[in-house]
Amino acid sequence: MRNDFYSRLFTYKAGPDREPLEDFLSELFCELLNTIAASKHANVIGALLNLSELGCDWKSIAWRTQFTIDGGRLDLVGKTAGNAKESAFVIIENKIGAGFTIGAGGDGQHQLSRYLKYLESRPEKNKALILVSLYSFPSASILQANNIISWRDIAKRLGQLLTELGEQYSFLASQLIWFINFMRSNSMTEVKISLQDIACMTAWKRLENSCSVLGGETSRQVIGGASDLQSKLNEFGIFQPNGYGEFGNPGIFNGVIFTPRKSSKLNYGIKANDSNLVVCVGILLAESYMVPTLIADVPEFFAAVCLWVVKDDTAKAEAAMAQINKVLSGLEGWTFNVYSQDANTDVLVIRRSKPFTAMYDEHVDWLDYARSFYISAAADLSLVDEAAWTSLISLAMEGFDENEEPVESVKSDNES
Repeated sequence: MRNDFYSRLFTYKAGPDREPLEDFLSELFCELLNTIAASKHANVIGALLNLSELGCDWKSIAWRTQFTIDGGRLDLVGKTAGNAKESAFVIIENKIGAGFTIGAGGDGQHQLSRYLKYLESRPEKNKALILVSLYSFPSASILQANNIISWRDIAKRLGQLLTELGEQYSFLASQLIWFINFMRSNSMTEVKISLQDIACMTAWKRLENSCSVLGGETSRQVIGGASDLQSKLNEFGIFQPNGYGEFGNPGIFNGVIFTPRKSSKLNYGIKANDSNLVVCVGILLAESYMVPTLIADVPEFFAAVCLWVVKDDTAKAEAAMAQINKVLSGLEGWTFNVYSQDANTDVLVIRRSKPFTAMYDEHVDWLDYARSFYISAAADLSLVDEAAWTSLISLAMEGFDENEEPVESVKSDNES
């Protein structure tokens, strides 16, 4: 494989299932370190990585990425080239958003522990493992504090080097500017909290409290309201569950949910995170179990029938949902969507949603909005007949034995 800078970057274009930012940043940092090593400022690398005492000639070290070892690849490696007087081998592990890989043996199988073990096997005289991280930090027993550097500290130290270079034009100065600007554009150079951000906390609490009140209106209209949706669902074997899971988080959902009956001897449904079928009516404030709000970060009035399946069963699930969709699709505001957010699972959602931004009017009591929406949504759901619900429940309950603990649902698998 060609090892020039742009050829290496080009290899990351074809990775739709991987987050390329860490790989991309490793390549940029590698190229920058090689440029610094080739300049009269090579010793800056030691200070940059907290390795001034390592005892090596930084000009003699060549940097490369994706260094393969048994059981993995190292993000970035610096290794003495040629016949350097003091040999050195430096590993840099780059972490931005991802956590560490950990085997069954706990710290002994921790990603960094494996790298340290490999480092010990190297013949070089001077060796070090450095973690450069934005958010991820290992157990204190694995790395000393001096071996952990934040990307924000790297940015500050590179900024100091840029200042030392002054106004003289050089390729190194240009690379420093590009690198620091790239970090800044990805919020890696500093933590900024504005007064507006702080003030938003009060507004969010007020919104959350209001949504809780609006969610309470759901109960009045769904449980014992004009359509008496709860009684109808109970007749078909769908009950309020004995646990709401993520739907019980007031910052995510406020309202009423129903799941298939846990047992013919009990009058409550399966715990929400153990059920592949959930009927929900209320306020959805944020994505839950792969079901997103229509507009990101905007709460909405929400009524839905949700079914989680492995992808191999999606066609069969669509056929089962079609019976309910046939009833609801002709009514105002109902849509049928399939959301796919990982390689194994789909969630099929027949929903009626109204984002708060689409209904905003400062002169209207939002309880009136809620009352109107839930009366209408509950009445619509009440039109679905027993045959449609029975077919859907049968699919959702495949493999479930009421005399045993429930098998983990597809939805539960995705939470872990």
